[in-house]
Amino acid sequence: MKMFYDQVDKAHFKEFMVGIKPNHYESTNTKRVRFIIAGAMVMFLMVLILIITCVYLSLNSASQSDIAHQKQQENTVEFTPGLFAYGPDKNGLISFSPRDHMTYMNYFNRLESSLADYSTLRQSANLDRYIHCDDNTTKVPHGKVCMLTLDKFGDNCASFDMYGINEGRPCVLLVLRPDDNMTPQPFDFSDGKNVDIKKKIGNRFSSKSVAVSCEGKTDKDQALMMRDNYTAMVDYNPPKGFPLFYFLERKTDGYLYPAVMVQFNTVPPNTRVNIVCTAWAKNFNNGQPQSGQKYSTEFAILLK
Repeated sequence: MKMFYDQVDKAHFKEFMVGIKPNHYESTNTKRVRFIIAGAMVMFLMVLILIITCVYLSLNSASQSDIAHQKQQENTVEFTPGLFAYGPDKNGLISFSPRDHMTYMNYFNRLESSLADYSTLRQSANLDRYIHCDDNTTKVPHGKVCMLTLDKFGDNCASFDMYGINEGRPCVLLVLRPDDNMTPQPFDFSDGKNVDIKKKIGNRFSSKSVAVSCEGKTDKDQALMMRDNYTAMVDYNPPKGFPLFYFLERKTDGYLYPAVMVQFNTVPPNTRVNIVCTAWAKNFNNGQPQSGQKYSTEFAILLK
């Protein structure tokens, strides 16, 4: 009898175990679901990290721009009036090899820092202060500042284009800071007046802007830059120079001094070329800005 019950119990146990044994299909399906859920969680975390990173970089970029802007505004009082070139080092030299990033990063960073004031992002975020101005603007409301954003400096002299480094066509930012009590007056070129100056400016003249020109300091320097007759030796942006409307209101916090980006297209390699740039206004240095150091600036370019 005992043997009979043992056999019955064993039979029931086998049936019971068969009943609770996991189905192979269900097990495979469960693993697949878990895999999909795990993959979705990983993707979600990656997207979340990417969003956080983008937000951080955006805020950090704006913060750095504001810090640089604040420093430049604080240092403005230390600047003497005149025409200033940004890009050259403290010795007035731009020297690098387009093939060696170790030689051009300092130059690149100097331009990046100098352009912080003209950040499109910072100005667009403060439209209660910055307003659009043009040659028809005759008055700037108190507390307002005319916008001057990076797009005005042309496509070739931009951060994403490495300021012309890769092509061996370096860019220089020229900033004009006249005396506080002075409103620049463009030269009059009508009726054949000021012919020599007109030759330097060419068709970039405007009665509503202070023109600027850059050339070789000596005849030898100028000849070195004339190696390619089919290429403009120098490009200017804005082409007409420094618009007069930027001088209408200069005592507002956040004021932007007008600037022109200049690109040198024909500097030969392995040869030092000395450059002189001049802002042309008839009330600068008694009508001869090229003869003084205030409204003319000099630097040199050496491409390796």
